[in-house]
Amino acid sequence: MAMNPERKAEWLRRLRSGEYDQTSGQLKAEYGSNVSYCCLGVACEMAREDGVGDYWSGNGYLWYGSHDDYMADGESGVLESKAASWATLPKGVSEWLGLDDSEGDPYVSVPTNHPKYQYLSDHGYLGPNNTARISQLNDNGFTFEQIADLIEAQF
Repeated sequence: MAMNPERKAEWLRRLRSGEYDQTSGQLKAEYGSNVSYCCLGVACEMAREDGVGDYWSGNGYLWYGSHDDYMADGESGVLESKAASWATLPKGVSEWLGLDDSEGDPYVSVPTNHPKYQYLSDHGYLGPNNTARISQLNDNGFTFEQIADLIEAQF
């Protein structure tokens, strides 16, 4: 399944816009009036604006996805079904974007000449063919601009 071109273009625009502060370890963080997102959280924010899911607080995190499923199935149930998450794309957002990724955290190839390549390699974040999950890039010092460049080139 190919990523929806319009949604991809908007995601890339937002990641490059400077409108979003970057966080790590979760889709969205709110500390008082300060709000920040991981790169996947920016995609969730787009989906929310389009009527696909919403954020809510639960277990100390801001969750995204189906609150009804969370209430019916509990934390382990929605994590297993991918109906909601606080760290990866829920299934509904992956489908909305047109991503074919059952984990909600797509892999991208990291070029060996990338400034962060050695760090990722040294810390065990690279898989076969020098791939890493987008959230791993976000949480290990890649800027939104660098992540957008990889998404643009590979999806």
